[in-house]
Amino acid sequence: MKSPVVAWPRWSQSWTLYSPFFKALCAWTPHSSLWSLSSVVLNCSHMLRKKMQARKLRKIFHLKKRSRYRNSGQSKYIKTRRTLKTKEACVDQSPLTTPSQPKGEKISQNDLLSSSDNAESVAQTLHLALSVSPNKQVLPPPPPPLPAIGTASLTVGPPLAPPLPSFQSNSVVQRANSKGYSGNSSKKINKPAVQMKTLNWQELPSTEIQEKDSMWALVSSGDESMELDYTSTELEFCLSKAKGSVTETSAAEKQPKQVTFLDFKKSLSLNVFLKKLKSSNEEVVDMIQRGDRSKFDVEILKQLIKLLPEEHEMRKLEQYQAEKYKLGNLDQFCLLLHGIPGYRLRIECMFLCEEIPAVLKMLRPQSAIILSACQSLLASRRLRAFCRVILKFGNFLNYGKHKGNASGFKISSLLKLADVKGNQPRVTLLHHILKSLEEKQSDLLHLPNDLELASKAATINICNVYTETSNNLTKLMETMHKISSCKEIEGQYAETIQNYTNAFKEFETELKAIEEERKLLAKYFCEDAKKMSLQDLFITMRTFRELLLQAHKENRERKERFVRAGQRKKHEEMPVKKHKGDE
Repeated sequence: MKSPVVAWPRWSQSWTLYSPFFKALCAWTPHSSLWSLSSVVLNCSHMLRKKMQARKLRKIFHLKKRSRYRNSGQSKYIKTRRTLKTKEACVDQSPLTTPSQPKGEKISQNDLLSSSDNAESVAQTLHLALSVSPNKQVLPPPPPPLPAIGTASLTVGPPLAPPLPSFQSNSVVQRANSKGYSGNSSKKINKPAVQMKTLNWQELPSTEIQEKDSMWALVSSGDESMELDYTSTELEFCLSKAKGSVTETSAAEKQPKQVTFLDFKKSLSLNVFLKKLKSSNEEVVDMIQRGDRSKFDVEILKQLIKLLPEEHEMRKLEQYQAEKYKLGNLDQFCLLLHGIPGYRLRIECMFLCEEIPAVLKMLRPQSAIILSACQSLLASRRLRAFCRVILKFGNFLNYGKHKGNASGFKISSLLKLADVKGNQPRVTLLHHILKSLEEKQSDLLHLPNDLELASKAATINICNVYTETSNNLTKLMETMHKISSCKEIEGQYAETIQNYTNAFKEFETELKAIEEERKLLAKYFCEDAKKMSLQDLFITMRTFRELLLQAHKENRERKERFVRAGQRKKHEEMPVKKHKGDE
């Protein structure tokens, strides 16, 4: 028996027709019962729509209330509230119609509630009808689009019959084929038997290649009779390992996993260290035991001292002494190293033997420059004469002031000469003094030569020289005390370390001579011996030397410009005098 033809009302556009309940209902319910049930559903739909509209209006009301009350005052807020209340009342009083009644005829609220109460009984009746013939196939109606929530009218028009649904899944393919594109889904794709490597191409979207004139549309619609050799492709580009490597992999899996007790970062750095030496573990350990430093330098030994395992790590390694084949390569190296008596002290001695000569080679030239700079300042005749000239010019400028009639000045005041500006542009007191000395005492213009050593000494960190000397001497003496407890190590390094200790003691005497020169300079320049720093003194002399050279250069350039200007003026005046003589 065929299902009756249903005259679809306009409310069929509602979302309720998507449910299985109404799909079955349209197939099994008689025509008269369908109209009565549709009234119930329609009323429920209208009630839901009315609630959604009221909720939307309330949301708009709250948003408008915030902005208008803030910007326009209380009056606009009250006006908006009244308007929205009127709209809500209009929605509550909007007419509802049923499909069984003529267009525009209203229904009461009681009818709406009574109709909704009958929905449950109708559903039970439908369930009994479905249980009678469960094997009968039912064609559900097509899913209509969702209705617009904000419609102006809530009345229902005359029923409209929808078209019969079609479940042909190839509609999209047919449309694509009509344009000349068959799509990749219709093509046969061969599946590889093993996992293959990836071709990282840039795939085109299917929407871009559906045009009739595109190359890929023609390729897709072309002949597929050509066969490709996929077997050789699998052998060439598969990700699986070759058969020959299976035995190797199985053999590797049978080997026991290695055990390590070292820290991961330390293990990684130690591995890099051993690769730099390009020697086996036994060879490296043997060189350490013999004191052979041919493959070691300062940086390598310094890094090795940092990477040596801690005591708790060594205790764990000793427990695997009998089963050391289970340990990793780095753990075995540390275990071999632990077998040498006093291995840490041996490495420290090797480090000192490599570091001390480099430190002495760096410190000795620096101390010589510092000592020579102190002596050059004390012996400079030009510096004394130049300071005398500055004192005279300064007392002349400060005459009658509280800073006038001075007997001397701080050596740092030499830098103040460039701060006194003259009336001419780019002329300072230092420029004026150099110009005066150029005419009367030109020898004082060579003062920068006397300050050259002090300028070089300013680049040396004098405090670092004292600190390096003290620290290395202390380190040598402590190491000498440690090796006295081990006869083997003492025989290897005692003489070398003692020689380095004596060298640093001699160097200490040079530093004491520098200290004496510092005190003499403090007394020479009338400074406080406890506070005066050689570093500050040398920096002051270097800056003053640069100011002297710059001012002397500017004076020379200014003089040359003046001479050129005079010559140019003289050449310009010669034609004028000749013209007057002709007249």
